[in-house]
Order: sequence, then C-alpha cells, then structure tokens
Amino acid sequence: MLDVVVVGVANVDLTVQVPGLPAAGQTVFGSPLMVGPGGKGLNQALAVAAGGGRAALIARVGDDDWGRMLHRALSDGGVDTTGIIFDPEAVTGAALIQVPPGGDSAVTLARSAAATHQPTDLDDHAALLREAAVVVLQLELDTAVIRHGVRLAGGITIGTLAPASPLPPELFRALDVLVVNAAEAGALLDASAPGGRGEALQAAHALRSIGPASVVVSVGAHGAAYTCPDSNAALRAHDTSVVDTTGAGDTLLGRIALSLARRQSLHEAVGHGLAAAAETVSKLGATSPAG
Repeated sequence: MLDVVVVGVANVDLTVQVPGLPAAGQTVFGSPLMVGPGGKGLNQALAVAAGGGRAALIARVGDDDWGRMLHRALSDGGVDTTGIIFDPEAVTGAALIQVPPGGDSAVTLARSAAATHQPTDLDDHAALLREAAVVVLQLELDTAVIRHGVRLAGGITIGTLAPASPLPPELFRALDVLVVNAAEAGALLDASAPGGRGEALQAAHALRSIGPASVVVSVGAHGAAYTCPDSNAALRAHDTSVVDTTGAGDTLLGRIALSLARRQSLHEAVGHGLAAAAETVSKLGATSPAG
C-alpha cells in the first residue's frame, strides 16, 4: 500500500544564482545554469520518499529528453512512476528560477497546455488513489480533475494551491487538510499576507471557516501555524543557513503528508515538515534531502 499519491506537476528547473533580481530593462550576470528535476508534484513526491515513505506521482510530461529525465529522477528517488504519462503532443514544462543572495528565489513557470491532467488520467490510475493513505491534490489543476481526484481518493485528502485562485466552496469542504503559504492565504482571504506565526494562526482559523477540516499556513523563516478540530498551534521554523528557498513549501507538504499517512497528529506532522524544509533551504535546488 502506498503512503502518499500526489496528483500534480513535474517540470524541469532551470536555476541560476544572481547578484540581485534584475529591474525592468536591466541585464545581470549569473552563475552557470543548473538543470534539474522540479515541479510541485515531483518535489512533494520526492519529499515523501526521502522521508522513507512510499510515494507515487500522477503527472503528464512530454515524450522528450526532459520528460525522461524527470522519470529517471523520480525512479532514482524511490517514487512509483506508474502514474507518469508521456504525452507525444506535449513539451515538458520548465521553471525559470533566479536565486539572489539570501536565497529568496523568484520563479517563472513555463507550462505546456498539453501536459495538464485530464480526468481520464485519474481513472487510469484509480487503484493508486483508492489504496493510498493520503492523496495530495494541486488545486490549481482543472476543477474537473480536482473533483474527480476527491471522489477517487480512499484516504486523507490534502489540497495545496499555488498560485492561489478562486475555487468552488464544495471543493474546499471536501478537503481534510489545506496547506498554503502566507501569500496564498492572503490571496484566498482577500487580505494582507500573514507576516508571522500569530497572524498565520489567525489566517488558518479564517481559512478553516471556508470548508477544510484542517488548515496549515506556512510563513517562511517564521515557521507555520495550523488549526484542526482538536487543536491549534504556531510552530517556529528551525534555524538554518538559507541558500535557496525553492521547494521548501513542497518539502513541508510532503513530510506533512507522510506523517499523516503514518497516523501521526497534525502537530507532529507540521513539526516534521518544518525540520525537513530547513534542510531543503540549506542547499541549492528544490528537491528534498533524504533523512
């Protein structure tokens, strides 16, 4: 039985370190280009596997060199690749990542419309979704795909949303856990992004009122806050030297999902997620270190 199945996106990360993010019309010189696996779904699945869990990813990639590179990265990372669909009509997506000093990366995602999920993709892999202890759904996917994923999920359903966008209320009510960062929480609430753990906890309570049974709001270097039916708390981030923030939220979510699959409390899950995220930001690149 799988611990976690992720329905999400895999793409190539094109990463360059820069002395500062360029202003309009400005050219800056950066480091040599680093090409590696990325995408929220891939990062989350690898984070589960890096924590010792059994993970699978359902995603579309192009039938090209980049798509095959992503497949190898998942396989080498211990992720079940049964749900990877090679689409000959698609071009594998790429994220353009600029990492300035301090590590607060800026990301632009170039996605291929042909590489987006279809409801039939989930039908073809329904057994994975029904048997997994936890199913993670990227809520920026087509609404029909999200609805179908919720229907097929046999275990805990976790939703994540980047970028934040309006969703039908019934989809939020169908989620066991919603995990968002500060900017996404602010966008969903049509309010300022929470700036610390206390404000994150307030945002989590407000978001829970729109439907999810539990909510986790992360606030970067400050940590994260959560609320669920029987508890709520704000947890500090772990002290670390920040090199690159890319993928930290995905690592946090992946480890939360794995902890819940192992029947740990949400408090324990968020704690494990913060510890793993601290390791991720201490190196260049998005994927989670093993351990």
